[in-house]
Amino acid sequence: MFASFQGEGLYVGAYQLFLRLRGCNLACRYCDTPEAREEMGDFLVLGGEMDGTRIGNPVPVALLAEMVTRSWEPTMHSLALTGGEPLLQAGALRALLSRLKESGIPVYLETNGTLPGALAGLLDLVEYVAMDVKLPSAVGGRDLLPLHANFLSAARGKRIFLKMVLEETTPLGEVEDACEALGGKAPEVPLVIQPASPFGDGRPPSFPELLSAHRIASRFFHQVRVIPQVHHLAGWS
Repeated sequence: MFASFQGEGLYVGAYQLFLRLRGCNLACRYCDTPEAREEMGDFLVLGGEMDGTRIGNPVPVALLAEMVTRSWEPTMHSLALTGGEPLLQAGALRALLSRLKESGIPVYLETNGTLPGALAGLLDLVEYVAMDVKLPSAVGGRDLLPLHANFLSAARGKRIFLKMVLEETTPLGEVEDACEALGGKAPEVPLVIQPASPFGDGRPPSFPELLSAHRIASRFFHQVRVIPQVHHLAGWS
C-alpha cells in the first residue's frame, strides 16, 4: 500500500491511495510490474505514519480496512485497486470494500477486463473502472474480445474508461478489430491509447503509428486520447 499520483489513463495526476494485490491471470509482453504476478510473503506499507510496516500475507480483512482508513487523506481522489489482477481476489475485496463503504472512500478499480463474473459481485462498491483492452499480440495470440465485451457490458453503469497499450509491433488490424467490437457496443466510453513503456519486451510505437491507431479508434469511439505512462518519467512510485 502506498500513496502516489495516478500515472496513466484518464485520471493521470490524481492523488490516490494504491493497494496492490498479487497474482494475475495473464502475462502481457509489456508488463511493467511482473513481480506482481507472484504471491509475496509480506504486505508492505510505504509512506505515511505506517511507513515500513510489514505484515505476513494473507492480511486479515479487518486489519487491512483499518490500515486503509488510517492512511486515507481528504485530498485523495480514490483508493486504487491495482495488481496483478485485483478481481482474482473478488471475495476478499467485497469483504474489504463493504467495510470501507461507511467511510465514503471512492474505489478505483484497475483491471484487465477478463473476469466479468467477478466484477458483477463488486459493482455496488466500485465508482471508477479502468479497463485494459488486451490485444492478441500482447497475450500470446489469445482472443480476449468476447470477455472484454461482456466485461464492458457489466461495467457500463460506472465511470469507466478503456486503456489499450500499443507496441511498435502491434498490428493495426488488431486495433481495428478491438475498437469495432467494443466501440460498437459503447462508443461513448473514453478510450486511452497508451504507448508501451520500455519495460519487459515492450517498445513504444512511432508517432505515425500512434496517429494511425488514433484515426482508426476515432471511427468507433467518440473520445480517444493518447496518454503515455508518466509516473516512470516523473519518478513517482
